Amino acid sequence: MSNIEKKPDISSSGADTLRPEIRRAMRFITVAGCLAMVFTHLMKGAPRAAFLRDIGARPFHFGVIGAIPPLMFACQFGAALFINRLRRRKRIWIALLVTRRSMVCLLGLLPWLLPQASATVLVWSFIGIMAVGSIMEKFAQPMFFAWMGDLIPSDVFTEVWADRRKWLSWTHAGVMVSMAAALWLFRQADIKIVFPVLACISAIAGVVDILLFVNVPEPEPSISPEPHLARLAEPFRYKRFRRYMLYDSVLKFGAMIGAPLFRIFLLQEIGLGVYEIVLLFTCHALGGALFARRIGKLADEVGHRPVIVLASAFKCVIAIAMFALVPGPMVLILVPVFLLDNMLNTALVTSRTGFTLKRAPAENRPMFVAAVLATAGLAGAAGSLLGGLLMDHLPDVGCTIGTWTLTRFRMVFAVSAVVRFCGFLMSIRLHEPESAEATTVFTDVIAPALQRQLEVPISVIRNIRNILSSDQNEEKTTRDQ
Repeated sequence: MSNIEKKPDISSSGADTLRPEIRRAMRFITVAGCLAMVFTHLMKGAPRAAFLRDIGARPFHFGVIGAIPPLMFACQFGAALFINRLRRRKRIWIALLVTRRSMVCLLGLLPWLLPQASATVLVWSFIGIMAVGSIMEKFAQPMFFAWMGDLIPSDVFTEVWADRRKWLSWTHAGVMVSMAAALWLFRQADIKIVFPVLACISAIAGVVDILLFVNVPEPEPSISPEPHLARLAEPFRYKRFRRYMLYDSVLKFGAMIGAPLFRIFLLQEIGLGVYEIVLLFTCHALGGALFARRIGKLADEVGHRPVIVLASAFKCVIAIAMFALVPGPMVLILVPVFLLDNMLNTALVTSRTGFTLKRAPAENRPMFVAAVLATAGLAGAAGSLLGGLLMDHLPDVGCTIGTWTLTRFRMVFAVSAVVRFCGFLMSIRLHEPESAEATTVFTDVIAPALQRQLEVPISVIRNIRNILSSDQNEEKTTRDQ
């Protein structure tokens, strides 16, 4: 499809076509997802980085910690084989994740539970608890996505899921603002006290999140009659999926080379405070909140490939910005960069979910989900480990241009930007015959939409300029008289 015969109406909602019981279930799923944002973002970011730094973590440890969640995606293949034989998934999923969410309290309490332990023991204990929790989380993911794929109609799935993500992004932003305010108020408090409090609040929100799914119906899943090996290999037999998994893996590899180091870079080299970093990542969250539903609607209308290509084209921007960043007013450039980056993340996540669930056969959907998530996850783990190793082994070049110095952090960000761009080049080769061309989508849909969004601020600026110009002319006339 080279042209869009009818421009999609990205302001209408496909959720109106859902049956009442599914709309009710989506309300529970969305509220639960908002609580999941509280759980997730209280337990990571600048407070966790500061806590780890205080107990003795080095840059290599941050690379290992960044690698844990994607590395544990490998267990999803086993999870998918297990799930494909289950008639009911909900009880197992709830029990598994309630246990996992409760474990996070241990992370903040480590200095009190092991008061005589060395820094090495504390840091690796932290990493070990994170690894166990991540295994449980990743084992549960194919269950969740297969469940959602059975519950939500495929023709509006991407839009409905993106609408959910919109509320998750607003919650993320609210959590970041609240946490920044709390950290500023208690900026003199020891992070070894602040972080355990955050961990306990996080655990409570996480457990309530999972318990809300008691109210979500579970359609009876389709059971694949194929033997284990055939089901395991099925996603890799489809050329379209192989090509997508390769692209997604390269992009994830490039992103994770630098992403785990962003916060510690801003803390150590740029000199920002913990609450300032939290505010920056609030801007990051707003990028998804403002555009999520429109992105989902667009993907349902024009296909997932053009959304993926356009989003991938700009994924290197944040790494380039970090590479060029210096202390001082230039830090403000991160506000629009972070907004853009999470808008791109929202586009990629919703398109990936829709692409996978719409095209995977229902009887083997968990395996397709596992294959897409696991290959990208393992690539992300490799990227995160590489970033940590580069930080430990790259030489200090010491090249300085004004206030900018080529440090190991910046060399890692440069590598990340190059690999991200390679991911974009690979996205061009993705195959989705029924989708529109990316250039057509940009010129016919996105550019006019951006123009409409910019009309109001441009009009305001023009009016202000006219008022100032009029005042200057009156003042000049008065002087001449």
